[in-house]
Amino acid sequence: MRKVVTGDQLVQLRNHDPFAVPAWRAPVYRTPLGFVALVQAARVVGRLVRFLFRHPIAVLAVIVGILVWRETGWPVLAAVAATAVLALVIWWW
Repeated sequence: MRKVVTGDQLVQLRNHDPFAVPAWRAPVYRTPLGFVALVQAARVVGRLVRFLFRHPIAVLAVIVGILVWRETGWPVLAAVAATAVLALVIWWW
């Protein structure tokens, strides 16, 4: 916090009645955008790490899919995905 607080804590912005009860509010400090972005980025990284530890098989499947796509291209990956969907539909039936 700043050492010197400028402005009043007593505000009557939209009330023109001189006999109205004063509304006491705390002074408003603007958080710098860089600090907000840093905190949000840390939260995203934390949630990604949490997701990685809670769902290791799904993450492994995504990594294997990306490696297959990089090595063979999208037609092979599409064929693998179609085969998996077909197997799941037959299993469900």
